Amino acid sequence: MQAFIKKTLDNYFKTEDILNHQIFNELSLYIYSLDHRMNDLFMLAKILDENSLQKLINYYDGDILRLPSREAYKTSVLTALCFWLKVFKGYSWTDIKDYLEIPDTHKDLLSSISIGGKINKIKEALGQDIVDLLNGIEEKDFVGFYKALNTVKGEKIND
Repeated sequence: MQAFIKKTLDNYFKTEDILNHQIFNELSLYIYSLDHRMNDLFMLAKILDENSLQKLINYYDGDILRLPSREAYKTSVLTALCFWLKVFKGYSWTDIKDYLEIPDTHKDLLSSISIGGKINKIKEALGQDIVDLLNGIEEKDFVGFYKALNTVKGEKIND
């Protein structure tokens, strides 16, 4: 009987600690929102878990967090998908349009000229980022990277 009571009390206090922790977090967010009415911390706290919220706060440390509009985000996702299909999968624009199954009423969403231009800019940016990364690599690390890359391709490199 004592073991049952002890287990029940342990569960109660564990639950009580969790509840107190949650109440404390809500209270701290509420107090912050009273002092800083023009922020979205409370909304972020509702969406993110506590650990992710803390990482976000630590990263931005008072700086402004800018998020895209829904339309801009949708365009980015569509561009990423088209980039993936065109560059990595080798799809033609006709294949991409067929794959996406965009209704005729929304065909204007997928302008191969517009998205093709964006894809070229992405390739250019990726190429520059790779060059920047390679410039920062020590020679011995670069040689190891080169050997690993060619091993993946099936070519053997002699030392």
